[in-house]
Amino acid sequence: MYNSELYNLLKNHFDGVITKQQSQFLEELITKADLKTLEDTICQVLKDSEEKIDAIDVNFNRIKFEDVKRQIESKKDIENQRFFSKKNYSIMRYAASIVAIFIASFFIIQFFQKKEGITSVHTISDINPAQSLANISLGNGDVLIVDSTTTGLIYQENGISVYRSEEGVLEYKIDSANSNMLENITITTPKGGFTKLTLSDGTIASLNSASTITYPVSFGKNNRDISAEGEIYFDIAKDKSKPFRIFSEKQTIEVLGTSFNLMSNKDEAKTTLIEGAVRIIVDNKSYFLKPGQQSIVNNAVEIKNTKVDEELAWTNDQFLFDNGSFFEVLREIENWYNVKFVFVRKDVENMHLSGSLSRKVKLSELLKVLSLNTGYKYEIQERRVLVK
Repeated sequence: MYNSELYNLLKNHFDGVITKQQSQFLEELITKADLKTLEDTICQVLKDSEEKIDAIDVNFNRIKFEDVKRQIESKKDIENQRFFSKKNYSIMRYAASIVAIFIASFFIIQFFQKKEGITSVHTISDINPAQSLANISLGNGDVLIVDSTTTGLIYQENGISVYRSEEGVLEYKIDSANSNMLENITITTPKGGFTKLTLSDGTIASLNSASTITYPVSFGKNNRDISAEGEIYFDIAKDKSKPFRIFSEKQTIEVLGTSFNLMSNKDEAKTTLIEGAVRIIVDNKSYFLKPGQQSIVNNAVEIKNTKVDEELAWTNDQFLFDNGSFFEVLREIENWYNVKFVFVRKDVENMHLSGSLSRKVKLSELLKVLSLNTGYKYEIQERRVLVK
């Protein structure tokens, strides 16, 4: 079964309309997908774009060709794909090689070009900070990729209109005939991306990199329920008649009108209250937060006073660490710049760091500061950062 998100981005490659941010998002989607889904999706794109393609050029960068070749040769089921004739088998082999290279993590794959196009390898020597970028999945199966170049009306179908303001805020409007529509929308920011949106009740949600939120286009009469993972800052619109509930991996948050920061993943959830009041529900037990407090939910529930400025630094375009774990600092940098730290030396310590730095600087500038504070050297190689 092919994946519609992958399909749309790969199709953009063939049509020559993909942006740099979309290309980075495509790479991330491919690295996360399973091999069967990748093959099905690539094959479907090739089928639908067959008349536009004479060849696919794959460039190798520091890979063991024979290892990749053996992986391709082992995919015997490729020959049995129904919609490809024998004359197109070479194209399928290229598709399989794309998959194998991504899975092997040895690769650089360049844009798919038309007949007259020329593919070249570009070595990345520096990396820009995160950009406004979001993947919007609508209930009808449509998928939109929205980046900083997109403003105004970006979608209009079945009574739903989606806009992106000049300030980068996503907004939704529903015509009167569909005012009770409960169709869900899912917005995902990839690593290296962020976005902000306004829900139908006026609630504002700011998504950090690698975050997801799912919500109805229009809330029901009695509740305002959404789900969220990653890191999101919420400014909840007040409505005493309808509580606002956020469902995440570890907990449920219930509020009437307030602002707070949520950080949630499979291992832990942190909720930092800025103003108002929230109720944290874990295993049917309720915990109440006051402004300036933070709840930490993992194997147990801890409530403590916290430094709000540090928790909200990302919303002000700042990295701010107060005795933060080195490995946690690296994880945050990975998400923001869409990179992976690789430890060349074996004696890397999980030291603690304090300080602040703008999130708007290029990665090389940030690494210079990090080097001064840790004593380690950092080298950018494509989307990897070697720690020496």
